[in-house]
Amino acid sequence: MKRARARCECEKPGTVRSGVPGIIAGGPDKKGRRYVERCDLCLRFKTDDDAVSEFARIMGGRCGYDEERRAVWSPK
Repeated sequence: MKRARARCECEKPGTVRSGVPGIIAGGPDKKGRRYVERCDLCLRFKTDDDAVSEFARIMGGRCGYDEERRAVWSPK
């Protein structure tokens, strides 16, 4: 019998799952924006910048930063 690969926390259902392995995203705000960062457990991306850029490439939209230099994805 073949065992299923253990999933990382970023792949398990929940509030931080972004739909992209290796990326954690908070829930959307009223404008649809989400804070995005790399998963520090599986480290599929070198930096948060790489993770938010990949998230924007896959999901569309734009990425930027807030006043605290946190990566933010916007659907438009």
